[in-house]
Amino acid sequence: MAQTRLPMHHAREILRLSREMKMTGRAIAKSLSLSTSTVSKYLKHLECVPWPLPEPGGEALLATTLGKKSVPSPPLRTEPDWDTVHRELQSHKGVTLLLLWEEYRQEVKDKGYSYSRFCAHYADYAKRLKPSFRNIYTPGDRLFVDYAGTAVPIRDPKTGEVCLSAQVFVSVLGFSAYVYSEAGGFQDLDPPCDPRLKNPPNEFQGGSVCPPLNRFFR
Repeated sequence: MAQTRLPMHHAREILRLSREMKMTGRAIAKSLSLSTSTVSKYLKHLECVPWPLPEPGGEALLATTLGKKSVPSPPLRTEPDWDTVHRELQSHKGVTLLLLWEEYRQEVKDKGYSYSRFCAHYADYAKRLKPSFRNIYTPGDRLFVDYAGTAVPIRDPKTGEVCLSAQVFVSVLGFSAYVYSEAGGFQDLDPPCDPRLKNPPNEFQGGSVCPPLNRFFR
């Protein structure tokens, strides 16, 4: 199936921005919302066309040059189902935007967004969701602790076999969002002062003594 070429006014504008405004291919692509590769192909294809276009006959020359061979037009992007993307992120442990983007690209191939654009569009979508309540914390007043979902396999460096499924302990200060994490083989810690922690968060995050247990939140 033959690909539709760019409209004449786009081809003319690419020439004008390149010859008259001395813009780079990347700058032209950004200005016209085209891919850099598409702009580069058109610039190469139109090298023989003078600028300014001669009068009379300039438009006919441009049309004839464009008609000599098919120049690919930028593919239309297939929009992801952002509701599904958001639901997958919220309901499944270990699911990330990268994993969802890879699945999306496998399905839509070259008609999909790049990873950076995928993340940017999702961020825009997330901003439109119902806002959540924002908690305000006093410095040093709250320490949140939990385990980071899926265990991490630890492998024997000699055999490569999994010898331990490590539980990742995480703590974060409510005010500063300062994070401490450590992998271990247990999920029964008494944070943040448990002696089994190599570098207890009350030391790593600057605490001097264990605060009351009602200051810990899971």
